[in-house]
Amino acid sequence: MSDSLITMLIYILVTPILIKKIGVNEYGLILFTNAISALGGFLNFGSSDSVIKHVSQYNHTIDQRKKKVLNTGVSMMLWLNIAISILACLVLYILPLNTVIKHSVSLPQGIDSSMISYCFFVGFLIFFIKNLILVLTAVLKGYERFGTVAIFNNLTLIIYFITLIVIATLGYEIKIILISGLFVYLMSLVGIFFYIFFYSNYVRLNFYFSNKLFKRLTSFSFYSWLQTIAAIVFSQIDRFLIISNLGISSFSFYSISLQLAQTPHSLTGGALNFIFPRVSFQYQNRNDKSLLKNYYRVLLYSFLFSFLIFILLYIFRYDLTRLWINKDFANDTYKTTGYLLIAYLFMSFSIVPHYFLYGLGQIKFVSLINIFSMISSIITFMILIPIIGLNGAIIGRFMYLPLLIINHFKVIKILKNN
Repeated sequence: MSDSLITMLIYILVTPILIKKIGVNEYGLILFTNAISALGGFLNFGSSDSVIKHVSQYNHTIDQRKKKVLNTGVSMMLWLNIAISILACLVLYILPLNTVIKHSVSLPQGIDSSMISYCFFVGFLIFFIKNLILVLTAVLKGYERFGTVAIFNNLTLIIYFITLIVIATLGYEIKIILISGLFVYLMSLVGIFFYIFFYSNYVRLNFYFSNKLFKRLTSFSFYSWLQTIAAIVFSQIDRFLIISNLGISSFSFYSISLQLAQTPHSLTGGALNFIFPRVSFQYQNRNDKSLLKNYYRVLLYSFLFSFLIFILLYIFRYDLTRLWINKDFANDTYKTTGYLLIAYLFMSFSIVPHYFLYGLGQIKFVSLINIFSMISSIITFMILIPIIGLNGAIIGRFMYLPLLIINHFKVIKILKNN
């Protein structure tokens, strides 16, 4: 939870500072670049979740043969993602991004299509780097070293925003600001790589290939990748439709409102991310007699926790936004933030069954549910955003909820049968 809380606080602190130094539209370009970088899951192919499951099964072994299996599995996933990232960079380089953007994005005065293309390119480079970081930090999650992951992620984010603020204060243009952020993530990747493979004793990098192990890892990772795509599309497609139909200013207002509205979901998810490897270990070793009881207990605690955060934010959202940004911004986003808070409150209730299903090996089921949910949201976004603007994006968020209820009943059925 500390990871999500600190991340939220960092965004709360830096948003008004950067808006004051570079303006809403330029800050919107930073948010747009970050939105592009969040697409890294498209090329992850579920490798990070596969690594978590793989490591959690072998993290207590002292058998050298099993240690070799552990090292080989992690190494194969890393080499696979490096190869995919290099290939994707080459493809991206030859794409005519500027031409596509010129005919598809609503641009305000002072920002041309080449600037958006630049954001696309930097954002994609960052998400290639983030993709590799996800695989490496998955090793730590498999060992249940969530505190180390939290420290690493928060330290990277702090350095990233400090760098942006310093470069902006020195008066450099937005392109230099974005490149400085890219450099921070590159140094972060180098740091976690050396920590995992040369400093710690968790795994060792090798160049072995096991066809049987590769098939086992990719069979899990494929469905994890599908549900990751669904989650990314759901969280990002409305932003791209908004910037395309309504422009960078509306995109900035909506994205900043989301930062506040996502708080119940982000904090709850951060507090409960230990569930996946813990349930996976217990279920793998047939120590599942208490899982149903623990499931109900954790579900209740997560509900109370999310609802408490929601109530506080919903009641004081206007005052918080007024103090955070300014009065005019609070007036413009008061209703939007309220509706988004309600949507994310309900989504936070799906976190516990989601993690339990992962631990129970039901990745295919979760993926299919997320895909169907994603499709319903996308259809809503595409139809309503051009017609009723930001309200269409809000309605689309709610369309994702009904199908997630199915996950809850699936968990209960599995645990009762076992």
